[in-house]
Amino acid sequence: MAKQQPAALVFAGPVSRGSLIQLPGLQDCLGWVKSSSIPTASRAVHALGCGKAVRDYRDLSEARMFLISVPESSIGAIVQSLASSELSWQRRTVILFDSEQNSSALLPLQDRGAFAASLNYHNKPEQFLAEGSPQALRQIRGLTAPKPLIVLRSKDRYLAAIRGLRDDFYPGFGLSLKELRASGLDKVSAERTAAVTLAESARVFLRAGHRLLKPRQ
Repeated sequence: MAKQQPAALVFAGPVSRGSLIQLPGLQDCLGWVKSSSIPTASRAVHALGCGKAVRDYRDLSEARMFLISVPESSIGAIVQSLASSELSWQRRTVILFDSEQNSSALLPLQDRGAFAASLNYHNKPEQFLAEGSPQALRQIRGLTAPKPLIVLRSKDRYLAAIRGLRDDFYPGFGLSLKELRASGLDKVSAERTAAVTLAESARVFLRAGHRLLKPRQ
């Protein structure tokens, strides 16, 4: 595992509703927190239990690893402001945290010599998912260990699969519950029947695989 680099956090939003506190290695390396204001950065420092609130990007000059944790709509502007700052990005690591975008969102910093990656937290099952340059992934392992880390070949395909499991599932499950209630089952019995049947269906499919999808003769 690579030696952990001194880290800075560029942050927006409430820490209490985010996943930063799930990073086991953060307290050992986080030195600075930059947000929209010193009070906002100070609240993040208090919630995380580490780091020092700073006012300007110049105050992050000693950091070698940067975590960006901001709303999706702010990522482009934050990346551009970092790229146009006085900081040198040569051989620094930049990690986009808990975003649906991948490391290509950090291209302006990569063009200036940074190693880039994205990192997401998944609570059930608990694991981290990452993609990006090998150099950045080595630093990520120090942040996430000993929790499981999965390196993705394609974050876009992973997110598409998760959305499919969720968005395609809800309508069919809702219809099945409605039909179970219409058959005469009370609410509790219908929900229990649907849940047990779903779990059994998943178990059978994972065991039998795509053979179940072949048309019956």
